[in-house]
Amino acid sequence: PSVSVAVAEPEPVTVAEPEPEPEPERVAVAVAVAFAFAEPERVAVAVAEPEPEPEPVTEPEPEPEPEPVADQRPGGEVQVLAGG
Repeated sequence: PSVSVAVAEPEPVTVAEPEPEPEPERVAVAVAVAFAFAEPERVAVAVAEPEPEPEPVTEPEPEPEPEPVADQRPGGEVQVLAGG
């Protein structure tokens, strides 16, 4: 359905520009800096020590290869098809 809208000449409106909100990243940095000034030792430790991982990572296990599928043919011969 078509909607016809009567457009009147818009009156010039002066809009007071709102102050730009601070970006979250900048706020995070500002907070980090504030904490650094407040408690430099604690922040230095937090920055120096990465969070411990839940499990110690040893050698990564190799991904198990797809098992070869034995294709039983009616002729009695067994043909092995490699997966993938």
